[in-house]
Amino acid sequence: MQIAQVLAGYSLGGADLLRRAMGKKKPEEMAEQRAVFLAGAAKNGHAKLRPRTSST
Repeated sequence: MQIAQVLAGYSLGGADLLRRAMGKKKPEEMAEQRAVFLAGAAKNGHAKLRPRTSST
C-alpha cells in the first residue's frame, strides 16, 4: 500500500481499494486500478513505468 501511495499518489483509502482488488483477483477492478496507478505514477514523474504487454 505504501508503494501505491509513494509512486502513484494514492490515499490510504485508495491504496486499500487497490489491495482488495489485487487480493480478490478481480480482473475488471485490477484493470481499472492499473489505469489509475499508471496515471498517478506519470503525474508524479515516474513516466518510465509502462503497462505490461503480455496478458499474464
